[in-house]
Amino acid sequence: LVCEQRTEQASDYIHKLAHMYRYMLRCEEEALVSLREEIEFIREYISLLKVRFAEGFEIKFNIDDAAMQRMVVPCTVQLLVENAFKHNIVSTSNPLRISISADMERLTIENNIQPKFTQTTSTKLGQKYIREHYNSLSKQQIVIDNSENLYRVTIPLLWLANYKFLIYHYKTNMTALIIEDEIMAQNNLTRMLRQYCTDL
Repeated sequence: LVCEQRTEQASDYIHKLAHMYRYMLRCEEEALVSLREEIEFIREYISLLKVRFAEGFEIKFNIDDAAMQRMVVPCTVQLLVENAFKHNIVSTSNPLRISISADMERLTIENNIQPKFTQTTSTKLGQKYIREHYNSLSKQQIVIDNSENLYRVTIPLLWLANYKFLIYHYKTNMTALIIEDEIMAQNNLTRMLRQYCTDL
């Protein structure tokens, strides 16, 4: 952009890139972010993709507004969108189509499959990152459907802990705030109460 003397666009590109970098740094310290924050992040990521691919792809959103308050693992959507571009042809004659939808319970990202002529080796690190984080946070599984023409990932949407356990470790003088999703928190809270209240 700078070489083409498109300085205004270059400045906007750098500003968005810096904003995305700050988001990713902040998310290193956060187990969950709201779906609203994640969608704002992916919209900026898409605007950067449009600089590289002026045409050749379509991304549609169909998200229940109430679902925006639910929580996701940071960068989940970005990783899946990036994965779609990594493995598929982006062409004006045959566009890459990505759909991002959500209700109150789940988030779904899907794309049509049109493999590149020279395939990039998949490390599956993105899938592993998402699976491990959701498993550790909620024990809920992500679902991957990989058919001949469509690749779909369905992800559970979480609540930001209805219950928070403040734990003090007397030997190390450390205090930890453990945040869990609603179902896991209810189960753990019930188990803790039963240890001390025999009439439950």
